[in-house]
Formats: sequence, C-alpha cells, structure tokens
Amino acid sequence: MTMWKTIMCSSRTVEPVVQILLDVLRTWSEHSKCTSDGDNTGVFALTATVVMWKFLQVPCVPRVVNVYFPRLFVHLLFQVFFSTLDISEDLNAFWKGCQEQHGLAISPSRFAVQTLKSLLCQMRCNEVVLSMERKCGWDTLLCADTHHYAVGLLAREISCVSRRLCSRIARYLLRVLSTQEARWDLPALAFLVEILDYLDLSERGANRLLEIFSRHLSSECRDKRHLVLRALFKLSDDPSMNEKMWSLTERLVELLRDADGEIVRMTIMVLSFVVLDKEMLIPSPIALQLAEVLPPLFDHNNSQVQLVSILLFQTLVIVLVEMEKEALETQMCQSLLPLFFHCHDENQRVAEVRTPGLLLSPRQGARLPPALAPCRLQPPAGLGTRMRVLCPALWGHLRVSAALQASQRALLSMAKFLKRRDLGNPVKKEKLWKFAEVLVRTAWKAQP
Repeated sequence: MTMWKTIMCSSRTVEPVVQILLDVLRTWSEHSKCTSDGDNTGVFALTATVVMWKFLQVPCVPRVVNVYFPRLFVHLLFQVFFSTLDISEDLNAFWKGCQEQHGLAISPSRFAVQTLKSLLCQMRCNEVVLSMERKCGWDTLLCADTHHYAVGLLAREISCVSRRLCSRIARYLLRVLSTQEARWDLPALAFLVEILDYLDLSERGANRLLEIFSRHLSSECRDKRHLVLRALFKLSDDPSMNEKMWSLTERLVELLRDADGEIVRMTIMVLSFVVLDKEMLIPSPIALQLAEVLPPLFDHNNSQVQLVSILLFQTLVIVLVEMEKEALETQMCQSLLPLFFHCHDENQRVAEVRTPGLLLSPRQGARLPPALAPCRLQPPAGLGTRMRVLCPALWGHLRVSAALQASQRALLSMAKFLKRRDLGNPVKKEKLWKFAEVLVRTAWKAQP
C-alpha cells in the first residue's frame, strides 16, 4: 500500500500511470479477452483492474481520478462485461495468484464490479451503489445475457444523482462509439439511450449520434435495433432532431419488413414523427415505399401493428402532395379492399386495443396534450400530459373496434384523394355494404 500511496501522491507519476492503465483496458477490450507476453504469463487487463483497485484504496485519491473519471468508468464497466464471458486457463491461473497475494475471495467479474463501486464512491455516488444493490442491479450486471439491462439501470441511477457526471460519460461514450464498432457496443448503446438528455445535440454532435444509430439499425442483433428505436422516439420530441432524422428514413422503411412485431410497431411510431411532422413535402420515393410496405401490415399478427400501420397509412394519404399521382393511385386502389375487410374486424385483440398503445399522431395532432382533446375523448387517468396521441379521435369508447375506426377514416381519406365521392359517401353514412357494391362494380368495369 505504501508503494501505491507514493505513486498516487506524486503529480509526476500518477497521471502517466493512470493513462497507461486506461490504455491497457481500452486496447484489451477492443481486441481480445486477454493479452499475454510471449510466455503467456501475464493478463494485462485484469492486472490493470487490480492496480486501479489498489489506487482507489488510498485515502487521498488525487485530482487525476476525477479528470479521467468518464474513461475509467466506461472501461471498468466493460471490464465487468468481458469478465462474465468464458475465462481462459491463463486468466484463471493468474487470478488464483491474485487471490493468494491480495486475499481476494471473489471471481474476476465480481472483483471488477467491486472496483467500479469503489470508483463511484470516490466520486461521492454512494447512493448509486446502494440503489443498485437494492434493485439487484449488480447481480444482473454479472450475467452476460442481462448485462445491458443492468447498464441501463446504472445510467438511470447516475442521472438521478449527478447531471454533470452523466454529461461527461455521455460525451466519452459518443466518442468511443463513433470511432469503432466495439465488441461491447450493446451495453454502450444501453447506457447512451438512458442519458440522451445530457448530450450536446449541436450540429456536430447530432450528426455523430445519427451515424451511430444508422449503423445499428441494420444490426442483426434485435436488442440493438430496439435500443436505437427507443432513442429515436425520445429524440423526436426535439423539432431540430426531427429534421436531421430524415437521413434515417430509408433504413427505417426497411425495418418495416422485420420479423419482430415490436420492432415494426416502434418503427412505425418513429416514422410517424420523422415523416409526418415534417414541414417540407414528403419526397416521392419515400412516400411510394411507405404506400407499398404498409398495406401488408394491416393483417399483421400483432394487433397494435395493425392499428398503427392503418393510422400511418391514413395520415400519409392526408399530407401527400408532391408525388406522381398515377403511381400513388395504384397503391391506394390496391389498399381499398384490405381496409374494407378491417371495417368488419371482430378480432377482440384488435377491438380492445387501448389508448396507451396509440402514442403518435398525424402532423396537426402531434404532441396534442390530453387537456386539448374533446371532453368526451379524454384519455384514461394516469397518462402524463406529455403523452402523445396517435389519433385524438380514437380516445374513449374502448370497446369499439379501434381498427374499425382507423380503417373507416383511412377509407375516407383515400376516397377524397382519389376524388371518388361514390366511395366516400357510403363510408360517411356507415353503409359499408354499399361501399362494397361500388367497389365491386368499379372493378368489374375495369376488366378488359
């Protein structure tokens, strides 16, 4: 301990030593689980963690630990992750020697967690350590399959204690994720999503963030796609970010073909803000892609996907101005029949879709607070004033089929776009049998 105290108390030695430790931790996590010398006798990353733990036991931790806190925190956190993976024989042998020398009776992964706790306590974040303990967060962190969930929890706990620390960690994470596709990008994304509010979203910062998200939207990992969509949904509150998110529309449209219903539902919700909140006209290629990919989702096995896809399709028809009308008419006509069938939907999973699932709105209704909705259409108690409404007219009457109402509104919008009063009037008067007659008669006349 005397040696560590001497190093820590000398301004000439402490900073170079900390930089070396950080370099070892960073390089190891980028390339492999262990780095050995020619005789396979040393495991540098775990050694660096042991040295850092020794430093943190010194009563007077120097200023340099505070200066390098974001880097120390991030790399110790990822050291925990890699310690939960399969451990080599070399690492096991090295760790047994550490246990004998330092009297440690815990595994490498638990030791990394203990070092991380010591760092947080040195930064006066004892509440974070205790809160994670109460919520079993540290144990969750030790399982590779649940590690990223615990990382998200840790981010939320730190944000409750220190906005300044969150901001510093966020800046460093953004820099690390921008420079490489690290092997630990899933936990990094999990942390970043929880502290988006502390990022500098100026032009440069926003572009860097969206580049990271664009890369991970195409990931084969479902959890990465889910985290990015969560982040984009949060960012849609910021009008300036909505404009920048236009660069992601093609990747988002591709995600509508994803096999995971939850991913598709979240993608539609994000697209509703990115595309329909836009002041400028929707480009023809994007509009045509949406008009093509949305109708098959009307029959998705997830009832919420059915509903939000119909509502997005309806609002798409309302706001479209700039496009080749003939091409759009073809898509509209092909969608009339599936929407008509949904007007008779008796599926109770669809009929009882409740308002918490209706989180988005057309352009004019976006961010409509519940207080501004008509009295008879007030949302259920308990929804916050920031809750966003997909279609204000669908509040209330929860036993009435949400898909039926959405389908009828979509049919009316399409009839108006096609300038077909003969199709719109029966829907207005709720004489759907007459709508069917007109549709069949029109199709029959169109036959050669």
